Amino acid sequence: MNLNSTIIQLEQVNKRFGSKLAVNNLSLKINRGSIVAILGPNGAGKTTTMKMMLGLSSPSSGKVTVLGMSPDHKQVRERIGVMLQDVSVMDGLTVREVIRMVRSYYPAPLELHTRKCRLWSMYSKKRLPIKGGVLSFLKL
Repeated sequence: MNLNSTIIQLEQVNKRFGSKLAVNNLSLKINRGSIVAILGPNGAGKTTTMKMMLGLSSPSSGKVTVLGMSPDHKQVRERIGVMLQDVSVMDGLTVREVIRMVRSYYPAPLELHTRKCRLWSMYSKKRLPIKGGVLSFLKL
């Protein structure tokens, strides 16, 4: 993959929620090494576009590719990472369950040494103290 290769491409993408058109005929190419900001007012379709690029939602029409594949392809998911704004499913999981879930995303995850990373005492808790007190729930 060369430096100018396209890693994310949206071609005439539309997304509808009932009669509401959230994304209207969006075409976009993002090349390797690019820094991109998606800006717009509330309701402009920014989050919907991100969800389509991550394979969490499908376009109503048009095409989205990441690394030349569908964004929900296993090989794509193994190569990207994201910290979502809201992940309500995480609120009900323990630290152990979140770690198991995230490890399941990878074909050969690293061995987990909970005692060495000082997670053992927090392993069965649903809340994880984050240094600085900015986050009270574990969200990945």
